[in-house]
Amino acid sequence: MDLKNSTFTIACNASPPGTIYMESPPPFPPSYLQATALIVYTLLSILTVGGNALVCLIVFHFMGVITVTNLFIANLALTDLFIGLFCIPIVLVSDYLLSDWPFGTFMCKFTSFAQSVFVVCTVYTLIAMSVDRYIAIIHPLNEKLTRKQCRLLIGLLWTFSILFSSPIFIDMNINHACFHLDSDNRTEYSQTMCEAIDLPQSLQTAYNVATITIIYLIPLCVLTIIYIRLGWRLHQSRAPGEAHSQRDAKIKKSKQKVIKMCFVVVIMFGVCWFPMQLYTNILRPYLDEIFHQDYVPHVYFAFHLMDEL
Repeated sequence: MDLKNSTFTIACNASPPGTIYMESPPPFPPSYLQATALIVYTLLSILTVGGNALVCLIVFHFMGVITVTNLFIANLALTDLFIGLFCIPIVLVSDYLLSDWPFGTFMCKFTSFAQSVFVVCTVYTLIAMSVDRYIAIIHPLNEKLTRKQCRLLIGLLWTFSILFSSPIFIDMNINHACFHLDSDNRTEYSQTMCEAIDLPQSLQTAYNVATITIIYLIPLCVLTIIYIRLGWRLHQSRAPGEAHSQRDAKIKKSKQKVIKMCFVVVIMFGVCWFPMQLYTNILRPYLDEIFHQDYVPHVYFAFHLMDEL
């Protein structure tokens, strides 16, 4: 991509008040990374929207009885569908194809807010579903969650997600940076960015710590404890060959498959979300000195792709 023919053609002397002036620009994604991002994110968005729309269709139209587990699965599919429909395409355009924010102030606020809502709701739906399975397996005689209670719980999860994410709508705003693209420092360009700039630094730091704690550390600990206990309980119970009947053996094997799948989910959650959460909420304010390194776009692409997966 030829930077001189890119969208960064606004002269610095025409930039709005509050523009940040830099001696050199951040590294823009090279052409091959832009092409890779275009292919990967387009496929990811199509598969995310199509796959999760299909899940919702199956749950609500082709299943005779909608169970509590199916309601949780449908809610997970709904949040992922929204991410694929609204968030992934905007990230592709603003971060990779343009390296500029062309959507205005409201979309800067709303997109960041919506993505946080979807992520928080996804994480805590996964926790609620895991707790429900934990109670069903560890305490099978306890009263089960009803569909009405499940719908109420899902409504509360959405409410919590919206309230927790509301500071993002206030905090996010467009910002302008001005820098030289020519080595002779004669040609100036401006870049529009969607950033967190409206909260005092102390509040921003506190919110970042709360974010990584609430949407990463607490869920990771809860999920890990749940599935370690479930795995230990299944390990202590009868082996399939010692079961009283063939039906008991099939039930045991089915539970083992579910637990293995859930362990994989927890591991993927911990590994895939850690880099982006660490960078976004903890390290980013302290990394100005490496902001202009050439490897930054590649690292960001890897971290963000892991987070989307």
